[in-house]
Amino acid sequence: MLEIQQLNGFYDATKVLHQINWKLKEGQIAAILGRNGAGRSSFAKSIVGLIHCTGSIQWQGQELVGLPSYKRARLGIAYVPETRDVFPTLSVMQNLVLGQAKKGSFNGFFNWSSSSKQANQFAQEFSFDDVWVLFPSLLKRQNLSAGSLSGGEQQMLSIARAMLRQPSLLIVDEPTEGLAPQVVQQISLALKSYQQKGGTVVLIEQKFNLSLELAQQVLVLGQGQVQWSGKREEFLAHPTIRQQWLELNFATTSSLKPSI
Repeated sequence: MLEIQQLNGFYDATKVLHQINWKLKEGQIAAILGRNGAGRSSFAKSIVGLIHCTGSIQWQGQELVGLPSYKRARLGIAYVPETRDVFPTLSVMQNLVLGQAKKGSFNGFFNWSSSSKQANQFAQEFSFDDVWVLFPSLLKRQNLSAGSLSGGEQQMLSIARAMLRQPSLLIVDEPTEGLAPQVVQQISLALKSYQQKGGTVVLIEQKFNLSLELAQQVLVLGQGQVQWSGKREEFLAHPTIRQQWLELNFATTSSLKPSI
């Protein structure tokens, strides 16, 4: 379980997250909703250790606050930022192989924890075959440099590389922003497939319908605070929450120009 208590987040002296309390059961997808500037990306960064925090963040009973990012990664946590980070001079295959580093390559530099039963299970269940099925264009381009890929393909590569690390908790920030519908569909299927294998996914996504299609749990952030949390069905029964904290945000996303 991901359990967050009295979480405050800071950029230098500026406080951006305020007293956040939230729980997420393992094996679920949670949609983190909110307008631009609501604190969604900061919330994701707090879990992976990219901003200074106080309070408590526990994953599978392990306290994360105070741990550097690499130690959190060793506990089975992976983060796909909205910047579509890939190694542009390496090939697609080389980028993906880096995602398998936890299996003992690189002379033990990646000494991942073996305490997570879920992570060990993924090591048997998620492979290159899964990547090729979910993202067939990566198979066709496996020998090309990652920098030569389109924006959508780079996003696929970033997500696939994270999944190959077999994380028990996968945090994905704006995975479909500006992408063509067919790419959005592939990424959606990949996240659902990963959850069906037992993974837990924290999804930050502007597309309202896609978020609710995938998620079982919803967390609404506004002004760096929790404005609402609960099951998807409960959220759908509270239209005033959407009207007050979300509608302006989702109305503006339709103007984004997709890229392939």
